[in-house]
Amino acid sequence: MKYHILRKLFVFVGTAAIFVLSVFAASNGVGKLENITSRSVVPGVTYQQSKAVDGEKIRIINQLEFNINRSDYMVLPWFGTDLYSRHTLTQMAEDAQYRGYSIVGGINGDFFNVDGTVTGMPVGVVIRDGRIICSEDVPPNIGQDKQDSWQTIGFKKDGTAVLDKLTFTKTLTIVKEDGTQSTMEFALFNRNVTGAGLNVFTEDFGLSTKTPEYPSVVLRILQGEFRINETVVCTVEKIDTLADIPLEKGKVVICAPYSYENEAMVDEIRETLKIGMRVDLKMSASSEWNGVWHAISGPDAVLSGGTVTGNPFIKPTNYPSSLVGIKPDGSIVMVQIDGRGSGGSYGIGAIQAGQYMKSLGCTDALLFDGGGSSEIIAQSDGNFTVLNQPSDGSERKIGTCLLIAEKSDAFLNQPVIKPIPPYSSVTSKPADHAAQMIPSCFDHQSAFSSAAQSRITHFETGNVVSEAIENSVSRENDMIGETDCDSVTSTVDTQFAESVFGTMIWVIIGIVFAGIGMIGWLIWRKRDFKSH
Repeated sequence: MKYHILRKLFVFVGTAAIFVLSVFAASNGVGKLENITSRSVVPGVTYQQSKAVDGEKIRIINQLEFNINRSDYMVLPWFGTDLYSRHTLTQMAEDAQYRGYSIVGGINGDFFNVDGTVTGMPVGVVIRDGRIICSEDVPPNIGQDKQDSWQTIGFKKDGTAVLDKLTFTKTLTIVKEDGTQSTMEFALFNRNVTGAGLNVFTEDFGLSTKTPEYPSVVLRILQGEFRINETVVCTVEKIDTLADIPLEKGKVVICAPYSYENEAMVDEIRETLKIGMRVDLKMSASSEWNGVWHAISGPDAVLSGGTVTGNPFIKPTNYPSSLVGIKPDGSIVMVQIDGRGSGGSYGIGAIQAGQYMKSLGCTDALLFDGGGSSEIIAQSDGNFTVLNQPSDGSERKIGTCLLIAEKSDAFLNQPVIKPIPPYSSVTSKPADHAAQMIPSCFDHQSAFSSAAQSRITHFETGNVVSEAIENSVSRENDMIGETDCDSVTSTVDTQFAESVFGTMIWVIIGIVFAGIGMIGWLIWRKRDFKSH
């Protein structure tokens, strides 16, 4: 008798468990999709808008999708005048167009610096056309859990992508005249000086290093570019104690802040380096990053290898959100969901965002900056149209974005990396880097509000710092790390309430049906027993 009771109990629990798991697997994170409309932006790139109904919550979802293998388009990370400046998404698309790229659309990118002076400096890595623009530098004040979740998505030419934490090994090698070498690590590449370690700057950082008076070295690039696992060969041009050093094309600046940790390195540089001496710089990464042509970072990989991995500490559930996802066939999906009631849309949290990206067929997806920064645009009749309704009421100036661009010549024909020459054959010819950003003066309409017409439609390259701090108050509490413990706890509770408690309703229904089925089975077994 006990055996039969246990068997019936196992059947009951197993039936309920299977039903619960199927409900979880079927959840798309946003609700029932309605009013789905789609159109072709250009052949190969599709725009879709839909409304998701989840009880009393309404979510307006905007999507751009294309296949990198079956179309003429690629993704293109972009930033403003330089890493220190901020511009609107539309301005960045206009500037990329002005510089020779054919732009179809795009979405906002990584979080940008709000520690003190608001600048466009992204938190994570940026790689464009194979060139490393800046290394990683997740601020320590945002909390360890958020530091650990910061990820980079790298796109390769064959349509595959990498979504992982990207950390560079950065080495500086002094090649002495007698052929001996001295190697040390540098800390940051095109980042704000933090006080420890050597800091390396190029013209991508800004007009100058924006540093106090530090022991510094100015190098001239002789060969190579800052690409993953490639050596950049330089020669020493100037050694001095300098402040706010101008950054020029074809040159590199090394700054060594005064600190106990830097004392030995500073002494070695002073004693060893001489004008004309060779210095090699290299930024290495694990083999999975080989072949990455474009890369950009974000605060959370909400979907990894087909598993929802959203961090509930990252986003409130009503947050305007931007994401990029990849499918196994090489399709790339940019998703933007309005929130905070903007346009009547509730918003979405990290867990639900991962569920939705999975429902689209993505295997991996990265969450970008959100709040008032969340925005998506597409080309329409030669103009760029804002497809969503930003919660600020107009376009916010941001630090980076991810554009959809026609494949460039560089993408189609990657330049051959030349071998490193021996010391005696090094010449003084500087590398040919891209020109400074050219001011653009396009004027495109935006679809969401007449307030957007007041935005600045050109870059002022001579005053990037003042432009960077303009309207800093609009950043509100979008940057993670600004929320206090109570609000973080509230965020987690709300996320789990919506993703787990909400699903429990279906669990109860499943248990009820399983119970009815069990009762029916027992009645049938009882009658069958009597008949025998």
